Amino acid sequence: MKHEILKKSIVFRIYSVMIMAAFFYIVTGSFEKMTIFTVLVEAIKTAQYTIFEIGWDKYKNIKRKK
Repeated sequence: MKHEILKKSIVFRIYSVMIMAAFFYIVTGSFEKMTIFTVLVEAIKTAQYTIFEIGWDKYKNIKRKK
């Protein structure tokens, strides 16, 4: 089950990046700008997700101690 979720998550991230890249290419008309924007947005989203997960784990640990 966990492996299936991981596979689906990876496929969804690839799909999302492709859609975002296409959008940025249409908006900018530039492959270079598309790449920069896509990488920047993905880096921000990855950091945001990591921070969320750290906070979530801390929250779960606090709830378990009560």
